[in-house]
Amino acid sequence: MFEAFRSARLISLVVVLLTLSGCGGGGGGGGTSKPPLLSLSPGDASITISQGARGSFSVTATLSQEAIDTIDHVGLQDGGRFLESNFDVASSSKSLAYITFRTRRDLPVGQHSGRVNFHLCMDADCRSTATTTPFVLTYQITVTPPPPAAVITPSAIQGSVESGDILVVSLAAQVVAGLEVGGFAVVDQQRRFQPAVQIVSRDEQRFTISLSALPLDAPGTHSGTVDLMLCYSSYCDTYAQVPGSPVSIPYTLTVTPETLMQPVPSVSGLPEWETFQGNPDHTGYVPTTLNAATFTTGWSWSAPGDIARLSPATTGSGKVVVTAGAGNGTTPTLYALNESNGTVAWSHDFGNRHALNHPAVSAGRVFVTTTGHNDTFMWSFDIGTGARLFQTPFSSQSESHLAPTIKNGYVYTNGGYYGGMYSFKGLTGTQRWHAPLRQYHFWTPAVDDDYAYAHTGFEFVVLNRRTGERALTVPNSQINSRGYALNIAPVLLGNGSAIVVDGIYSFSDLEHNNHLIRYSVADAGETWRVAGQFRSNPVVADGTIYVSNNAARQLEARDEASGALLWAWSPSDASESLPIGNLVLTDNMIFLSSSAATYAIDLSSHQPVWSTPRTGHLALSSNRILYVVDGAMGRIDAYRLAP
Repeated sequence: MFEAFRSARLISLVVVLLTLSGCGGGGGGGGTSKPPLLSLSPGDASITISQGARGSFSVTATLSQEAIDTIDHVGLQDGGRFLESNFDVASSSKSLAYITFRTRRDLPVGQHSGRVNFHLCMDADCRSTATTTPFVLTYQITVTPPPPAAVITPSAIQGSVESGDILVVSLAAQVVAGLEVGGFAVVDQQRRFQPAVQIVSRDEQRFTISLSALPLDAPGTHSGTVDLMLCYSSYCDTYAQVPGSPVSIPYTLTVTPETLMQPVPSVSGLPEWETFQGNPDHTGYVPTTLNAATFTTGWSWSAPGDIARLSPATTGSGKVVVTAGAGNGTTPTLYALNESNGTVAWSHDFGNRHALNHPAVSAGRVFVTTTGHNDTFMWSFDIGTGARLFQTPFSSQSESHLAPTIKNGYVYTNGGYYGGMYSFKGLTGTQRWHAPLRQYHFWTPAVDDDYAYAHTGFEFVVLNRRTGERALTVPNSQINSRGYALNIAPVLLGNGSAIVVDGIYSFSDLEHNNHLIRYSVADAGETWRVAGQFRSNPVVADGTIYVSNNAARQLEARDEASGALLWAWSPSDASESLPIGNLVLTDNMIFLSSSAATYAIDLSSHQPVWSTPRTGHLALSSNRILYVVDGAMGRIDAYRLAP
């Protein structure tokens, strides 16, 4: 018979009975000469809970044999409306059941008295009952003011961090029994902590959570209090808090002066070719005057095994650095060669990684990313020994990256599962920030003292270098998009302006129409744009922009202020495409590769003064060694350009 206490039947009956009236009285209907049809133990229940918590109490219900023989089922009605509509029933026999009731979570502080009516129903719809009045369980719920929603360990936050770095704090939160917590958030009136809180792990009511401080630039001691909000769900704000929230946590943060990478001066005093197009401005310019009559052929080197291709080269501390992609029987490998003779100083095998990208060099260190979901890391190596200095995880899918850009001790790169830019501290690999951007690959930011610049197809974006916050967005509605591999970087002019080619996409797609655009940060928009089929990242010096334009199959010199064409040069052989690589600019020459040769063009005569049949990506080190990297053949040729 106590199968009648099944939940679905009872819930539906409660709904029916809530519409009835006149259900008063106390219980029983049976004579004294025979046992009652239903016995409840206890007949009165009381419970004390804190506000916002759920409590429960149980009752044992016993049916007589007469009730078992005559009634259809037992129905329950909560007259006080202080209990949840669902309750648990466990039956050990036809005559015996154990019923557990749960209090509502939204009860206010105070005393709440009610009664549960037990109806002995003679039919399925309970139109008639075995007694004129129900059997009654009375209850009283005492709701007390809530204690703090959780006990936090440690009870105070203390930490030390270098200026500009992000302090991450781990806390344990033991949530009060009965509170259902699904999320956390931070409110900090001093704005020293980020609002978001990460749940690291959970074991019933015990959470391990992670709080992150915002970067603090001013050295010294910073004290205050954060309010940790506990909420019913992962969406956590003031209106979704559980009782006893927020919990206040005092903090003391000690900020020490920042320690940054120190530049390594070159022997010649010239800058190294550290990243894509040489420097964080990506100008491709090396301030030296050369004499073509003194150029000599140096060494050549070929990567061992069957590689996919070599990256462009970067240089520093007497080394030239490249990466080799995985090939048939080979794995992605980073190589550091001695500039003096092309021998391998050291190498690092990355094993079975999805992608090993282009390297950068700065302050005696090599920086390179691997990408491909869980293979995504920022790596750093000592350029002298090859010792690994750090390996910091970040987020990406399967895109490829140009070389990271290094500025003022920080490393900037493309990254993010759905696109963006990262900033890492070069000395430790600590992530400083990530900013979301449109998702493209084969690009790298330009960086100056204040901003980081990116052109991601449909927009030119300027970010605060220290925080990653957007300072400017300029749409580019006229882009002729051809995919997601941009092969570009903004070029900074040093006056709050930048030059970009809005997408090269594929070096084999020679007839792709695109634009050369100058942007002004001060004017928050374009200064000018020129249409063409531009095939190289521009280089710039002394007010002149140089870029290759396949529309006229020529190298072009254009005025920085207006974009007007100043002069042009084309290979004499009409079969040569121009270029397949990049441009390198000095005070008196510009170097470029066609499909047939690498040329040095004199900036005064606008004619070639030197050439070599080797072609590829170019780099010019502080030792005035020109490197021609044939990526597809896996070969590097070195040429000494004596002053």
